[in-house]
Amino acid sequence: MGVLALAGCGRIGFAVLPDAAPPDACTWSAFSTPAKLPGPVQSTSGDWSPTPTLGELEVYFFSYRGATADLYYATRATVDADFGAASPVSELNTNMGELGVTLTEDALMIVFERATTLGDLLVATRSTPTDPFGPAMPIAELDTALNTENEPSLSADGTRIVFSSARGTTMLDIYEATRASRELPFDPPVALTELNSAYDDGTPSLSADGLDIYFSSSRAGGRGGVDVYTSHRPALDQPFAQAQLVLELSSPLDDAWPKLSPDGKTMYIVYGAVAATGANADLMTATRTCN
Repeated sequence: MGVLALAGCGRIGFAVLPDAAPPDACTWSAFSTPAKLPGPVQSTSGDWSPTPTLGELEVYFFSYRGATADLYYATRATVDADFGAASPVSELNTNMGELGVTLTEDALMIVFERATTLGDLLVATRSTPTDPFGPAMPIAELDTALNTENEPSLSADGTRIVFSSARGTTMLDIYEATRASRELPFDPPVALTELNSAYDDGTPSLSADGLDIYFSSSRAGGRGGVDVYTSHRPALDQPFAQAQLVLELSSPLDDAWPKLSPDGKTMYIVYGAVAATGANADLMTATRTCN
C-alpha cells in the first residue's frame, strides 16, 4: 500500500480543540429536520457515516463515488463555513472496500471496517493531524472468527468504543468495549443487551460523556425502514434505559449513522436514504438548543 507524501495529502493543519461539553442540567430541544451539508463535499453517489473531528473542522465518511466504498475527508476553516471538496484517505483505501469510519477528537487515531469476507475492524494512527495515517492493523481483541464486526464509534479520547456485530445471532447487536488508555488493547466487548432487539441494531455512537447513546434499528414501532433510537444511562457502569425512537431523526426510509458533536448541539447523520441500494445517501446534520 502506498504512503502519501505530506505535500500531496492536502490536509489542513488545525490546533486540536478541547472537548466542548454541554452544560450541566441541560434540557435539550428536539433536533431540527436533517439538512444536507452545503458545499462541494457532497456527491451524486452514496455518502455515508459523516463523522466530525477536530472541533467539527474536519468530517470523515465513506462513499461509493469510486469503484468501491472508500474513506474520504473534507475540511473547513471555521464551523460556520461550508466543507470543501472531499479527498480520499488514499493510504487506507483498498479494492476491498472501507466503511464505517470513526476518529478520536484529535484526529490521530482512526478506526474503520474493511469489507473482508466477514467484515473486520481496523485501526491506524498518525503523529499529527496533517500526516498520512500509518498502516491499518486489525483490532484482534474485538474480532471474532465467524462473525462480522462493523459500524464502530470511538470516544473522543479513544478509550471507549461501541460497534455492531452478528456474533451469536443472525441479527446485528450493539457491543461496547473499554480500555485504560488508547495505547492498550480493549477489554472484552460486552453486549448492550438492554438495547438489543430481535431486529438489526447498529451504527451506535455515544455522547461526549458516554451517558447517551444513539443508534439505528429496524425494530417494529418506528416510522419505516431503519430508524434512529436513543437511550440514557445514569453512569458509565450502569445499564441504559429502554430505547426511545427519535422521531425527528426518523423518516419512512432509512436513517442511520447518528454521530453527535462534542458539545451535543449538532447531529451528523444519514437521513431518508435507502440502505438496500446505498447510492442515494447524503451527509446531513440536524441541530438542537440547550434550554
